Amino acid sequence: MTTRNKKIAIFCSFCVSILFVFHFFVAKDVLVHVSPLALGGFRGFFGGLVILFFFRKEFELQAILKFKWYLLGIAVLGFYVNQILFLSGLKDTSPVNTSVIMNTIPLATALMAVAFKLEAFSWKKMSGVALGFSMILILTFFGTEKSMGGVSIGDLKIFVSVLTLCAATNLAKIIFQKGFSPGLGSAAMLLIGGFLLLLTGHDELGGLINYSQESWLITGRIVFEVFISTAL
Repeated sequence: MTTRNKKIAIFCSFCVSILFVFHFFVAKDVLVHVSPLALGGFRGFFGGLVILFFFRKEFELQAILKFKWYLLGIAVLGFYVNQILFLSGLKDTSPVNTSVIMNTIPLATALMAVAFKLEAFSWKKMSGVALGFSMILILTFFGTEKSMGGVSIGDLKIFVSVLTLCAATNLAKIIFQKGFSPGLGSAAMLLIGGFLLLLTGHDELGGLINYSQESWLITGRIVFEVFISTAL
């Protein structure tokens, strides 16, 4: 990867982090009225369709069939199980604590990558991971009153959702290194995972549809969840 591409990747990752912060607050409000299964399934399935539209030229059935079990694992771990844990956890904790805990994603991903021999071990990298986890634990345990300082069941659900996402990320890295399209991989994860969530919570989908029609502001929140925080 060239220096320019690394800078672009870092900038894109920064933008994703900013979008996720807004997602925490918007989703927290929506989850007061809507079930996690309905919200997760709706944003995943339709967000996946949006991504698939933009990467439609990279669609290759043969490649999908070749990596079908990887894609299924990525979808189940990276979105289905992840969203059940994440959204139910978000209902039981604060957006501030959620934002802090989500910073463990690159740390846990690095540990798993080393464990599965996808990346080389180095003491410098492990020192950075240890320091990162230490700072996050301090912020979580000794948070402000607004951030609901201390660890709750919601915080634990968020952290386990991080682990499932990191496992899916490392599975995705394997197929991306073998030439599979990242855009198509993201679309498959969201479509399959979103469909499984909708299937699991199909009885609760009506509540989301009714809620989204209550006002333009609420409609905007649902649109944000699908097109901005998920697809973009």
